[in-house]
Amino acid sequence: RNTIDFLKKLIPENGFFVISSVFDNNGYFACGSTCEIPANILLQKMLLSAGGSGGGRKDFAQGGIKDISKVGAVLKEAERLIAEGGVLESL
Repeated sequence: RNTIDFLKKLIPENGFFVISSVFDNNGYFACGSTCEIPANILLQKMLLSAGGSGGGRKDFAQGGIKDISKVGAVLKEAERLIAEGGVLESL
């Protein structure tokens, strides 16, 4: 959460951040938004592709997956959703 808050201060407008980590055989993700893309919706959609779950607010969300081999695929899914506008469709 501190890293996302730091990034939001660095880029206070039109920024979207996804960070991930692996700990104890679980993949963890945090999203932060300073733009129109809601972090909670993007996080839920990207984790769905790997059987994970999460939640939060429009400006910050966090969640995880149990299969660490899918961390890269989840990050690629976030990139695809943002590029294709797949996040904003559900608003």
